[in-house]
Amino acid sequence: MGHVGAAIAYGSLLLRGAQVPESLTKFCSKRSSSARKVKNTESTEMDPVERAKAQFQIAAKAGSDLGLKWLQRLDEEENRLLEESRSKEPSSQN
Repeated sequence: MGHVGAAIAYGSLLLRGAQVPESLTKFCSKRSSSARKVKNTESTEMDPVERAKAQFQIAAKAGSDLGLKWLQRLDEEENRLLEESRSKEPSSQN
């Protein structure tokens, strides 16, 4: 459960707006290939919600029900925000 729990905790912190120290994000890239270094660089440039979603996907793939619940919650929130933005758009039916 260690890696799954860490992924969920990390994703939760990202959603709360916590700033992750650069030393933690670089830790993985020191032990990885150059192809993975590029991927890690890209992941630090993603917005926090996308980074959190990636962590929850890792947990879900490992069989975590909590990871799946977080993914569902994010999807529901994204859908809710889309509906709100659509309802605020001026209608083109005049």
